Amino acid sequence: MSKFQVNAMTSMGIHLEEIYARRHNIWIGISLSNRLFDSEHIRAMLDFALQYTKEKILIWVPGRIQATNYYYFEKFGRAESLRRAFADEDRMKDTITAIVLRLPVKQQAKITVANYDETCDPVCIKRREIFFREFSRQSDFYHSVLEIAKNIVEGRGRSPEIKRLEAVALYILHELPYFVGGIRTLENPVYYTAILYPGMGKLDVLTQTIMEGRAYPALTRALDLRVNVGIVDIDFRRGPER
Repeated sequence: MSKFQVNAMTSMGIHLEEIYARRHNIWIGISLSNRLFDSEHIRAMLDFALQYTKEKILIWVPGRIQATNYYYFEKFGRAESLRRAFADEDRMKDTITAIVLRLPVKQQAKITVANYDETCDPVCIKRREIFFREFSRQSDFYHSVLEIAKNIVEGRGRSPEIKRLEAVALYILHELPYFVGGIRTLENPVYYTAILYPGMGKLDVLTQTIMEGRAYPALTRALDLRVNVGIVDIDFRRGPER
């Protein structure tokens, strides 16, 4: 058991009651650049997911798209950025494996760990293309994504040059298909439809707007969203002394 416990504060796209009623398969999206994703906090999220998931749990470790951070923020070459991103992914998978192997066998069987490429199913690829095409038109959607990218860039103390903003936006466009439509692996048809994440921001608001068809109705229609998905905003509190 982790020294932390997850506190589910609010949600978008679904009601919290749906989580407590175990109506969703839960996924945990690992941020490789967020120091909050250490072994104790991951274990706390996993404990919560094991208690409230419908059947299965996915832990998503998107190593390859982490290379964007190294290339545009740390100024490494593309090959070196990929090498470092995959090394981050491998270390994180080792950390997660160590956590999972301490669980009872029946709980281990509920958990899948996958990287970015292992979740690029045909539906995701099609929706990703739709997002890229809409972004390329420099529409209102384009400006909304750039605003999110600007927050990320300025949060890291970098200047918001348009070239850098558009590059960081590609990271966002790679993630959006999962946030609006759910996620599954190439090996299993099970959809994971509720993500646990500590803290909400403009990306979550954009996701909700797209799902509801409020600001970009043509984009929402093109995405053909058929699964009810949501984001659960969590924080952590100290658990009982062990």
